[in-house]
Amino acid sequence: MEHKIVIKRFERDSEFHIMYNGGVAHRFDAGIFSLGQILTFAKKQYSGMATNGDTVNISLDGELTVAVCKNCGSTNVEVKVWYNEESGFTDVVSDGEDDDTYCNDCGQHAGIEYKKVKDL
Repeated sequence: MEHKIVIKRFERDSEFHIMYNGGVAHRFDAGIFSLGQILTFAKKQYSGMATNGDTVNISLDGELTVAVCKNCGSTNVEVKVWYNEESGFTDVVSDGEDDDTYCNDCGQHAGIEYKKVKDL
């Protein structure tokens, strides 16, 4: 059995949706969660389905922008932000400088760059 996972961004609603076999399984606020965070979540959430010959196919619906590590290209990156306790909003305070970023895969403060991607 093939499990189809599609990540789609809805500009009008500023949301990312993870679609599972045609239906919406998860919704994420695009102002809070990056595409990299959503990809990491989707991989962890759905990779366990690939058992007994099943396959998991995670894809993007359209072209999206993702932050990647300059060192290894991973999307599993962290960026320094300010969080306002009163309003609940976050604001990115880094422009990708090395000291303000961290890659969870290679363990480096290598900086990030933004790439447009169509495929994972």
